[in-house]
Amino acid sequence: MLKLVLKGFILIAIIHSLNLILFHILVNTSIFSIESEIKLKESEIIKTVPEVLIIGSSRTITAINPKKLTGGIFQNKDKIYNFGITSLFFPNTYYLVNSVEKKLKFKPKFILIELGFREDFNTSFPNQLLSSDLFYFFKELNFIDFTKYLNLQIVNSFKWTKTISYKKSYQYSKGYISTLGMSKTNDNDYLQHLLFLKNGKDTLPFLNPNSPVKIKDKSFETKLMHVYINRLVENYSNKSIKIYFYVPNRLGEKELAIIKPLYDSLPDSIKFNPNKSPQFQQLMRPEYSWDAGHLTEDGADIYTKIFAEEFKKQIIDKGYLKN
Repeated sequence: MLKLVLKGFILIAIIHSLNLILFHILVNTSIFSIESEIKLKESEIIKTVPEVLIIGSSRTITAINPKKLTGGIFQNKDKIYNFGITSLFFPNTYYLVNSVEKKLKFKPKFILIELGFREDFNTSFPNQLLSSDLFYFFKELNFIDFTKYLNLQIVNSFKWTKTISYKKSYQYSKGYISTLGMSKTNDNDYLQHLLFLKNGKDTLPFLNPNSPVKIKDKSFETKLMHVYINRLVENYSNKSIKIYFYVPNRLGEKELAIIKPLYDSLPDSIKFNPNKSPQFQQLMRPEYSWDAGHLTEDGADIYTKIFAEEFKKQIIDKGYLKN
């Protein structure tokens, strides 16, 4: 019986190893992979040497236009880089932040990180599977949660085929790109826009990041997010780079239930929430929404100003910037 179990483990290990090799090679070399977009943007930031790096999903790449940021730390617009990656969520964000920071010969002053979570865990950023902080998670999670985490790592690593069909149109965006700009090279994006125009008023309330949410206990996803955030905070505590976390401008009900308790538990010194600005609520109107999850270009202009003001308040309070 023991020999049979051992053979089973060996077989699983072989299959998983072969899958990881295939996953790593094909996804990294595919022009349709998220890795292509990451590599392009890494080459861009080496040229621009930004002081502020903004990392997030399409909710970030289509909503924060560095050319519209003003004042203080944002005065030199060439020193701000929007490193938004389509479909980038935690835990992928955690690995991307570490990967980019290690590759940079220069060090930005600030890295601003979007708090977002998605269930297709580990399907978009294959390198993370080869550099997982398993010991850290084993130490921080209880046995049941660690088992869940390990299971997700294994199960979702077999979903690499999803990344091969990645939208080619997004790869060539350098920093910020408007939702209209994306749609010009991708019919599906424009179709989403047309569907939104038809029933946008019905869908928007479900994406409001300021919606009330009932939370009984911390979910597994929230606890997992806590480990990633704590790890990032530890990694950067002794570095000259300051990291901050912000809430995205659109959150579905399930993601909100994960992100809200996480954000509330973070120290005020490392977070800011543009959505709490009195000006934000206007952005929930259909005329400023490209679809339920993204802003129009006019909406992005408004959000960019809100984002800049809320972040400047934070660093003024910390003494990094004079008012």
